Amino acid sequence: MEDCWIVSLGQIPYPIAFRWQQQLSKQRLMGSIPSILMLYEHPLTITVSGRAALEEISNFSILESAKFYKSKKTEIFNRGQLVMSYIFDRRAINIDQYLSQLQQTVTLSLGALGIISIKTSNIGIWINGKRVGFLDTKERGMSIHSFRLNICNDISAFHKSGCNEKITSISEVLKYKFSVEDFKHLFKVNLERVFNSRFDFVPHEELNLPKPNAYSLSY
Repeated sequence: MEDCWIVSLGQIPYPIAFRWQQQLSKQRLMGSIPSILMLYEHPLTITVSGRAALEEISNFSILESAKFYKSKKTEIFNRGQLVMSYIFDRRAINIDQYLSQLQQTVTLSLGALGIISIKTSNIGIWINGKRVGFLDTKERGMSIHSFRLNICNDISAFHKSGCNEKITSISEVLKYKFSVEDFKHLFKVNLERVFNSRFDFVPHEELNLPKPNAYSLSY
């Protein structure tokens, strides 16, 4: 696997992340940047696949504070959940191998914290029968919105929105707040170990991304 830049973007709205992915995919296609691993969080956000999905969760109190956007399936994002989107040339990478290595990187990172986790092929990662990681293979141009990991987010949001799965977070398992920033650096160490490549943090300013207010938040 080729060397990669890591860009840490903090908390950004869902449509901004989508548009930045598109922008970086174009730059990667032109060869003006190497592969990019985007790390970011969303404010409380629910994506829905249609009117039926929205009606399904409309009776829950979470509706009052959440932002809703259309997507192919219902998903829940909130602050403290780390989203990792990898932008690369799909022609140069075996997708199945990449996803397996990504899961391995997460399980190694959890193991460094004394957490034993189980990965399930192309689905996610569980701790003691509760889901902590969400694997996603949506292809967007040259990118895959590949993984979401519950670190210190409010997991009650999942149940308030009607999620029937058992959900946990790293902080809940550790019984103390483990920060997203600390996990990013732990994750970088294990990325380099598993992928046998360099992963360097670079300031997002180097990527010439449009400012969020340059976009409409409609999606």
